[in-house]
Amino acid sequence: MKWTIGYKITGLIFILISIFVILSIITYKSTLQLMDSYSSISHSNELINEIEKLRSTMYYAETGKRGYVITAFDHYLTPFNEAANKIDKHIENIRNYIQENKTQIQRLNALKPLLTEKMNEHIKAIELRNTTSYEASKEYLIMVNKRNVMDKINVILNEMSAEAKNKLSIEEKNNEAAVESTKLLFYIRLFISTLSLVIAFIYIKYTISNQLIKITELVGKISVGELPKSVESSNRQDEIGDLYRAFAQMNQYIRETSDMLEEISKGNINIKLKAMSDKDVLRLTFSRMVAYLHKVVKALDEVAKQNLRYKIDPESKEDILGHTLIAMVEKLNIIINRLKEGSQVLSKSATEIMSVTSQVAAAATETSGSVRETIVTIEEVKQTAQLSTQKAKNVSDTAKRASEVSLLGAKSVDDSISGMGEIKKQMETIAESIMKLSEQSLAIGDITSAVNDLAEQSNLLSVNASIEAAKAGELGRGFAVVAQEVKALAEQSKQATTQIRTILNDVQKATAKAVLTAEQGGKAVELGMKQVLQSGESIKTLSESISEAAQVSNQIAASSQQQLIGVDQVVIAIQNINQATNQNVTATKQVEVSAGELNRLGLLLKEIVDEFRV
Repeated sequence: MKWTIGYKITGLIFILISIFVILSIITYKSTLQLMDSYSSISHSNELINEIEKLRSTMYYAETGKRGYVITAFDHYLTPFNEAANKIDKHIENIRNYIQENKTQIQRLNALKPLLTEKMNEHIKAIELRNTTSYEASKEYLIMVNKRNVMDKINVILNEMSAEAKNKLSIEEKNNEAAVESTKLLFYIRLFISTLSLVIAFIYIKYTISNQLIKITELVGKISVGELPKSVESSNRQDEIGDLYRAFAQMNQYIRETSDMLEEISKGNINIKLKAMSDKDVLRLTFSRMVAYLHKVVKALDEVAKQNLRYKIDPESKEDILGHTLIAMVEKLNIIINRLKEGSQVLSKSATEIMSVTSQVAAAATETSGSVRETIVTIEEVKQTAQLSTQKAKNVSDTAKRASEVSLLGAKSVDDSISGMGEIKKQMETIAESIMKLSEQSLAIGDITSAVNDLAEQSNLLSVNASIEAAKAGELGRGFAVVAQEVKALAEQSKQATTQIRTILNDVQKATAKAVLTAEQGGKAVELGMKQVLQSGESIKTLSESISEAAQVSNQIAASSQQQLIGVDQVVIAIQNINQATNQNVTATKQVEVSAGELNRLGLLLKEIVDEFRV
């Protein structure tokens, strides 16, 4: 049996489903056990609750009976009556919970008469309280309490409750074990499920997906023209193995075809493409293409043999190469015919050119001689112009230096005028300062006169003070000393003022002389300024004359230089003419030679064209 990919995937899915079904059945059973365990626990809890409810009901009945016996109030009978109605219901519920427990049923059967007896005691006590008195009811209760019916009831209820609680404890432990077992089973199921899926994924990836990826990469390479040298074969017996083998055959087929096309691209069309079958469209098409290329090569070979009469039949209207060959042959026919006509014209023109070039060469030789004589004459004119230019340049330089010296003289005169103006301003300033000094010396004289008066007054005051001190006797002795010192100071001040007045008189005399000298200096400066201004005007006039002479000499030098440049240009032009004439002579000789070659070329072209069959 051939295991295809479909069979493999189906088998893998069947195995996974089987594992999931088995795990689901196990999980279902575990869940049922857990539910039964929870049900048993709930059953035991309800049984314990019913037992406790029965106990509470008996206590309510006891409390109601006791309250009524003591007080004879009817409202105490309400809880008693309710308890009496609930006892049978509790007994029935307990019986339903312990149907399968014989021991509990025996206890319940033993409990029921005790409950009936106890309730009858309560009813009897209530009736005695109603019919007789409290004392009679009390004596009856004391008597019946000696029977210990309630203690027996409690013993049975405690035994039933203890067994139920013991069973509940066992069931809770079993439930915990069942829960742990269910958790463990869940983890095992999760692990097995995950492991199964991982194994299935790995199996699909390495047996199917990876192989398909390799095939896809191979197809991608082939689709962009990259042909591997060989394709890895596979021994698999499924669709992937078939796909590998098919791609290997396709790669071999494309590679062989590619090698043949490479030979064709190298110009080798003598190859035979063997078709794989009648349906091998690619190689059959290439075979027809090679046959067509042979036909085109045959046509080109005839054209190469100068046979332009060979007939080319296009394969179809879309045969661009065939139609192009036909157009090429037609154009070659036209070109050859035109070449025939051109060769005849070329031969005739070459003969005429040879005749003309001989005449031009003779004329060019005569022109070259005349130009050489003209060059000699121009050289003599050039030497004369150079001498004139040199003389004009010397005159221009001398005038330029004279102009510069006159400008310096004018500048010196301007500087002298400015200096004389400054001297005049300084002399005026000195005169003003001397006048101010004279005024201040007069003021100082007034001050010294005042100081002299103060000294005389101080002298008189000191004399008076000495007289007063002498009158005062011993007490005025110190004052007399001060008066004597004041008198001495007054004498010194008087002497100082006398000296200052003498100095001021000398200063005033010197000041008067300085003022007179300053006035004479100012007049001398004004006279010097007038003379300098006259000299400046003369130098300025001389400078303008020299500048005009320099400009004229510059113009003469410039004209001489332009004349020399013009002569140089004429010399260059004549030399160029001479060179061009020599070149014309040489070119004419070359044209004459070329005309001869052109004549021979026309004859050769005519011979070549005559070889074509048009």
